[in-house]
Amino acid sequence: MLLQDALGFTSGLIDLLAVASVLSVVHPVLLPLLLLSVVPRGLGSVHAARLDHALHNETIASRNIRHMMRWHLFSELDSPTSVVHKRQSAPKRV
Repeated sequence: MLLQDALGFTSGLIDLLAVASVLSVVHPVLLPLLLLSVVPRGLGSVHAARLDHALHNETIASRNIRHMMRWHLFSELDSPTSVVHKRQSAPKRV
């Protein structure tokens, strides 16, 4: 996930530099318009990432509890069948 995000960011930056170089050759006045078109999307991405991070931090405790409960419910260590098998295979004392 992090690698894909880094690749996407690098690709976007390269695209932005390519467009900026073309616009500077065609007409230098268009460069501020390029920045005006890019800034809102960048701010939106930062805001979405902050919301995603906040949601992740708010729900991590409940996810950890659910994971531990599932592990305890489905682990083979002390399940009823393993307890029965242990009792049956134990040697009988006389």
